[in-house]
Amino acid sequence: MSEVAVGVVVFWSLVGAAMATLWLHPRLSPGSRAKETHEVVKLSIGMIVVMSSLVLGLMTASLKRTFDESDTEIHRLGTQMLVLNRTLPAYRSDAANAGALLRNYGEHRLQTAWPTNGAPAVLGEDASAALLNQLDGAIQSLQPNQARLRRIANEAGVQLQALFAQHWTIIDQSYSQISGPFMLILVFWLALCFASFG
Repeated sequence: MSEVAVGVVVFWSLVGAAMATLWLHPRLSPGSRAKETHEVVKLSIGMIVVMSSLVLGLMTASLKRTFDESDTEIHRLGTQMLVLNRTLPAYRSDAANAGALLRNYGEHRLQTAWPTNGAPAVLGEDASAALLNQLDGAIQSLQPNQARLRRIANEAGVQLQALFAQHWTIIDQSYSQISGPFMLILVFWLALCFASFG
């Protein structure tokens, strides 16, 4: 279910809870509408409000931490691409194909992570991994015949492995989400809070 659909369902659940208790309140027995009953309900709802606000605060902090970690990982991916892009030209023209594949990978990641047509971001598709595999093959196919070129090829291989790790780390983080049962419990608590208005 999309984020907008979840928001709409939660909104109408809270409004429905408040409207249902407003409709039910006049139909309750006089004892249920006594002042003592109101005091007990207010005390109970006060505890639920405190728990709900605590949980919402923890959720906000968790989402902020996840966002900050994702932002750091994306910057790290860009840095590793820049380092590899700086290493490949030092190998001479033999690495031109690898450099072109690295640029293609960067352009593809930009298009899928931040699409210009308003489509949702797609991070875990196969095309990015295929480009990285082609880049790995291009680097592996280099045939260095000098000590300096062998060192550069080894550096490029190490940097590419770090790029692979960063690529999959970002994809793994993109699938983290709030668990369904946890969300249902929180919505139930909030519905009780809104029902108390009635």
